[in-house]
Amino acid sequence: MNIIKTIGFLCIAAAATPACKSNSDKRTDPAPPHVPTTVLQESVKIRAQKNNNVIWIQMDNSSGWLGDKQSYDILYGTKSVTCDKHPGKFQGRADLSEINHRIVSEISFEDASKVYLCIKSQDKLVHKQAINLSTTNSFAPIENAPAIVNYARRCAEEISYVPTMNCLDGEIVPITVNGKEPENYPVGLKCDRPAMLDFVNLADSQCVPYSRIQKVSLKDPDTVGAMFCRRYKYREKDDKLFDDINIIIHRKSTGATCFFQIPENIGKPLDGRRVPPPHELPDETPSGEIDVTEFWLPPEKTAARHCIRCHDSDPFVHSPYINQTKQVPSNPNGLYTIVGKEFADVPQIFGIDTTDENICTSCHRIGHRYSCNDFFEYSVGNIPSKDTLMDFYKFPHSHWMPAQGAENLSKWESLYGRDVERLRSCCENSEQDFCRSFKITKNLGF
Repeated sequence: MNIIKTIGFLCIAAAATPACKSNSDKRTDPAPPHVPTTVLQESVKIRAQKNNNVIWIQMDNSSGWLGDKQSYDILYGTKSVTCDKHPGKFQGRADLSEINHRIVSEISFEDASKVYLCIKSQDKLVHKQAINLSTTNSFAPIENAPAIVNYARRCAEEISYVPTMNCLDGEIVPITVNGKEPENYPVGLKCDRPAMLDFVNLADSQCVPYSRIQKVSLKDPDTVGAMFCRRYKYREKDDKLFDDINIIIHRKSTGATCFFQIPENIGKPLDGRRVPPPHELPDETPSGEIDVTEFWLPPEKTAARHCIRCHDSDPFVHSPYINQTKQVPSNPNGLYTIVGKEFADVPQIFGIDTTDENICTSCHRIGHRYSCNDFFEYSVGNIPSKDTLMDFYKFPHSHWMPAQGAENLSKWESLYGRDVERLRSCCENSEQDFCRSFKITKNLGF
């Protein structure tokens, strides 16, 4: 569901009062400043919220009033002044035909009643409007609504609503044996690039085929997301049933991150053809479809799973298995903020590094949980992940980090061996003089 359509918008244009002149006054009093209320683009919808200093903007560019990939400036303030004197500024780019922006204001709305906003592109004014500030929160919890609905609304306030999705639209994650897809998939199959999430012997193998992954279609260029529909039991490629479905959404500028997870009831898979948007009220669910209370875990149960044990370096985990597709976003050194009161007690995640420059952390962080332990050892050829085909687990496949690689194992060891050993030592004991640790995650707690 489109976030902007869900919350609604208030677009108000007020007419400026013309200046008056007294016949008995010889002076000509200056006219009051012109209030920029002219709406030049009808497709621009704006809502400004007083409670959290946020401006929401939806722009339909299907008619091309902004050129393709054309940059623009959004200028705003709480006083009626010319556009160039507005103190707030946000820059965007027309990468999509429909663009959503969530702008956290650089100035306070506390004592204001209106926001005055201009959009300029290539020094040309393309939109100008005055907007009444809303004193209500469009994302406020709904009384008596399921916990997952109100969590999704909180996530929408920070990131976006999640649309209705279909697992079968996702890209299949390949399973290969010595570089080729096998003719059959027996229980216990070993493969070239197994899934690294340990299924704890609940699955037929770490190499069950036909899991699917796809980007979550969010229209705000500052937001990204992915949905992973996993198979733990063998089924035909286009079977509707999936054993595990989860969604992560993330706002790059603030780090805000939300996790949505179904119950993992092995043997009780869910129909993935309609993945309900987590904010959908049960009475809004189409007849015959499963509603959010039956599909999604309540947020407190998702929090109890401690997703960030694996997702410790940033919200999205990358591995040889996942990277066979191009569906998973990446924000390797960005902010990472966990949204929701249910996640307030999730343990703090720290990054581990050496005090000198280390090639292993030159492109991304290393979190102190699974990244510092299991994932690190998998990536440098020390330990194969579960159900890895040992005939395939040879250089260079066994040494997939650092990403720069090397022409042979001897060269790899001479280039990276010292850095690997020092970082491994810091993972084991970060109190050493040549080690440092730093906070990665932040919990909003609300």
